[in-house]
Amino acid sequence: MKPPEVRISPGFWAAAALLIYLDQDSALPLLFFSACAAHELGHIAAAIAFGLPVRRLTLSALGAQLDISRRCSPWQEGVMLAAGPGVNLLSALLMCRCTPWQTAGAVHLLLGCFNLLPVQPLDGGELAELLFSGLFSPRVGWTLCRGMGWTCCVLLSVVGIRLALYGSPGLLALALWLASGMLRCQG
Repeated sequence: MKPPEVRISPGFWAAAALLIYLDQDSALPLLFFSACAAHELGHIAAAIAFGLPVRRLTLSALGAQLDISRRCSPWQEGVMLAAGPGVNLLSALLMCRCTPWQTAGAVHLLLGCFNLLPVQPLDGGELAELLFSGLFSPRVGWTLCRGMGWTCCVLLSVVGIRLALYGSPGLLALALWLASGMLRCQG
Protein backbone atom coordinates (compact mmCIF):
# COMPACT_ATOMS: atom_id res chain seq x y z
CA MET A 1 0.00 0.00 0.00
CA LYS A 2 1.49 3.34 -1.00
CA PRO A 3 1.57 6.27 1.45
CA PRO A 4 -1.17 8.88 1.12
CA GLU A 5 -0.67 12.09 -0.80
CA VAL A 6 -0.43 15.01 1.63
CA ARG A 7 -2.00 18.33 0.66
CA ILE A 8 -1.40 21.40 2.80
CA SER A 9 -3.55 24.47 2.23
CA PRO A 10 -2.29 28.04 2.68
CA GLY A 11 -4.81 28.37 5.53
CA PHE A 12 -3.00 25.64 7.46
CA TRP A 13 0.30 27.51 7.16
CA ALA A 14 -1.39 30.75 8.25
CA ALA A 15 -2.96 29.06 11.30
CA ALA A 16 0.36 27.40 12.18
CA ALA A 17 2.24 30.70 11.87
CA LEU A 18 -0.35 32.44 14.05
CA LEU A 19 -0.09 29.73 16.73
CA ILE A 20 3.70 29.97 16.76
CA TYR A 21 3.58 33.78 16.80
CA LEU A 22 1.14 33.84 19.73
CA ASP A 23 3.28 31.44 21.80
CA GLN A 24 6.92 32.07 20.93
CA ASP A 25 8.25 31.40 24.41
CA SER A 26 7.26 27.78 24.89
CA ALA A 27 7.24 24.41 23.24
CA LEU A 28 3.43 24.23 23.17
CA PRO A 29 3.09 24.75 19.39
CA LEU A 30 5.53 21.89 18.75
CA LEU A 31 3.72 19.68 21.27
CA PHE A 32 0.39 20.58 19.67
CA PHE A 33 1.59 19.73 16.14
CA SER A 34 3.11 16.44 17.33
CA ALA A 35 -0.17 15.54 19.09
CA CYS A 36 -2.05 16.36 15.86
CA ALA A 37 0.33 14.17 13.86
CA ALA A 38 -0.18 11.26 16.29
CA HIS A 39 -3.95 11.81 16.05
CA GLU A 40 -3.96 11.61 12.25
CA LEU A 41 -1.62 8.61 12.28
CA GLY A 42 -4.20 6.88 14.51
CA HIS A 43 -6.86 7.37 11.84
CA ILE A 44 -4.47 6.20 9.10
CA ALA A 45 -3.38 3.12 11.08
CA ALA A 46 -7.01 2.10 11.63
CA ALA A 47 -7.77 2.47 7.91
CA ILE A 48 -4.72 0.39 7.00
CA ALA A 49 -5.69 -2.26 9.59
CA PHE A 50 -9.02 -2.63 7.74
CA GLY A 51 -7.21 -2.83 4.39
CA LEU A 52 -8.63 0.52 3.29
CA PRO A 53 -6.17 2.54 1.22
CA VAL A 54 -5.82 6.18 2.27
CA ARG A 55 -5.60 8.22 -0.89
CA ARG A 56 -5.05 11.69 0.55
CA LEU A 57 -4.51 13.62 3.79
CA THR A 58 -5.52 17.28 3.49
CA LEU A 59 -4.44 19.79 6.14
CA SER A 60 -6.32 23.09 6.32
CA ALA A 61 -7.00 25.85 8.83
CA LEU A 62 -10.15 23.93 9.85
CA GLY A 63 -8.29 20.68 10.55
CA ALA A 64 -7.38 17.52 8.66
CA GLN A 65 -9.38 15.29 6.37
CA LEU A 66 -8.60 11.78 5.12
CA ASP A 67 -9.76 10.61 1.72
CA ILE A 68 -10.22 6.83 1.70
CA SER A 69 -10.55 5.28 -1.72
CA ARG A 70 -13.17 2.64 -0.81
CA ARG A 71 -16.40 2.68 1.14
CA CYS A 72 -16.31 1.06 4.53
CA SER A 73 -18.89 -0.34 6.90
CA PRO A 74 -20.35 1.88 9.63
CA TRP A 75 -18.47 -0.19 12.21
CA GLN A 76 -15.15 0.35 10.41
CA GLU A 77 -15.90 4.06 10.04
CA GLY A 78 -16.64 4.31 13.76
CA VAL A 79 -13.38 2.59 14.68
CA MET A 80 -11.42 4.85 12.32
CA LEU A 81 -13.10 7.97 13.75
CA ALA A 82 -12.37 6.88 17.33
CA ALA A 83 -8.76 5.92 16.55
CA GLY A 84 -7.46 9.52 16.40
CA PRO A 85 -8.80 10.63 19.79
CA GLY A 86 -7.98 7.16 21.13
CA VAL A 87 -4.29 7.62 20.27
CA ASN A 88 -4.33 11.02 21.99
CA LEU A 89 -6.02 9.69 25.13
CA LEU A 90 -3.71 6.67 25.34
CA SER A 91 -0.67 8.93 24.82
CA ALA A 92 -1.97 11.25 27.56
CA LEU A 93 -2.37 8.33 29.94
CA LEU A 94 1.20 7.16 29.32
CA MET A 95 2.82 10.61 29.26
CA CYS A 96 1.07 12.05 32.32
CA ARG A 97 2.57 9.26 34.43
CA CYS A 98 6.10 10.46 33.62
CA THR A 99 7.02 13.88 35.07
CA PRO A 100 9.13 15.20 32.16
CA TRP A 101 6.30 14.39 29.71
CA GLN A 102 3.33 15.75 31.66
CA THR A 103 2.93 18.87 29.51
CA ALA A 104 2.92 16.78 26.34
CA GLY A 105 0.42 14.44 28.01
CA ALA A 106 -1.82 17.38 28.85
CA VAL A 107 -1.75 18.54 25.22
CA HIS A 108 -2.72 15.04 24.05
CA LEU A 109 -5.50 14.91 26.64
CA LEU A 110 -6.93 18.26 25.57
CA LEU A 111 -6.72 17.41 21.86
CA GLY A 112 -8.33 13.99 22.37
CA CYS A 113 -11.18 15.37 24.50
CA PHE A 114 -11.69 18.34 22.17
CA ASN A 115 -12.01 16.03 19.16
CA LEU A 116 -14.70 14.03 20.96
CA LEU A 117 -17.01 17.06 21.22
CA PRO A 118 -20.24 16.30 19.30
CA VAL A 119 -19.54 19.07 16.77
CA GLN A 120 -18.98 18.35 13.10
CA PRO A 121 -16.49 18.14 11.48
CA LEU A 122 -14.76 16.89 14.66
CA ASP A 123 -14.51 13.14 15.20
CA GLY A 124 -17.08 13.28 18.01
CA GLY A 125 -19.63 14.94 15.73
CA GLU A 126 -19.04 12.38 13.00
CA LEU A 127 -19.30 9.54 15.55
CA ALA A 128 -22.53 10.98 16.95
CA GLU A 129 -24.08 11.25 13.49
CA LEU A 130 -23.00 7.70 12.65
CA LEU A 131 -24.53 6.42 15.91
CA PHE A 132 -27.81 8.35 15.66
CA SER A 133 -28.19 7.52 11.96
CA GLY A 134 -27.82 3.83 12.83
CA LEU A 135 -30.25 4.03 15.75
CA PHE A 136 -32.88 6.13 13.97
CA SER A 137 -32.49 7.28 10.38
CA PRO A 138 -29.89 9.32 8.50
CA ARG A 139 -32.17 12.37 8.55
CA VAL A 140 -32.79 12.13 12.32
CA GLY A 141 -29.07 11.49 12.90
CA TRP A 142 -28.15 14.58 10.87
CA THR A 143 -30.74 16.72 12.69
CA LEU A 144 -29.69 15.55 16.18
CA CYS A 145 -26.02 16.12 15.40
CA ARG A 146 -26.62 19.64 14.10
CA GLY A 147 -28.60 20.46 17.24
CA MET A 148 -25.90 19.07 19.54
CA GLY A 149 -23.14 20.80 17.57
CA TRP A 150 -24.81 24.22 17.61
CA THR A 151 -25.62 23.80 21.31
CA CYS A 152 -21.92 23.16 22.03
CA CYS A 153 -20.92 26.19 19.92
CA VAL A 154 -23.38 28.45 21.74
CA LEU A 155 -22.32 27.23 25.19
CA LEU A 156 -18.63 27.65 24.37
CA SER A 157 -19.36 31.12 22.95
CA VAL A 158 -21.19 32.22 26.10
CA VAL A 159 -18.33 31.05 28.33
CA GLY A 160 -15.83 32.43 25.79
CA ILE A 161 -17.45 35.89 25.84
CA ARG A 162 -17.29 35.88 29.63
CA LEU A 163 -13.59 34.92 29.56
CA ALA A 164 -12.88 37.47 26.80
CA LEU A 165 -14.21 40.21 29.07
CA TYR A 166 -11.42 39.28 31.48
CA GLY A 167 -8.75 39.38 28.77
CA SER A 168 -8.71 35.75 27.60
CA PRO A 169 -10.38 35.48 24.17
CA GLY A 170 -9.07 31.99 23.31
CA LEU A 171 -12.26 30.04 24.03
CA LEU A 172 -14.37 32.52 22.08
CA ALA A 173 -12.02 32.15 19.10
CA LEU A 174 -12.29 28.35 19.42
CA ALA A 175 -16.10 28.53 19.50
CA LEU A 176 -16.12 30.70 16.36
CA TRP A 177 -13.71 28.27 14.67
CA LEU A 178 -16.06 25.38 15.51
CA ALA A 179 -19.05 27.33 14.19
CA SER A 180 -17.22 27.96 10.91
CA GLY A 181 -16.57 24.21 10.64
CA MET A 182 -20.27 23.51 11.27
CA LEU A 183 -21.24 25.98 8.54
CA ARG A 184 -18.76 24.37 6.15
CA CYS A 185 -20.29 20.93 6.83
CA GLN A 186 -23.81 22.23 6.17
CA GLY A 187 -22.89 24.10 2.99
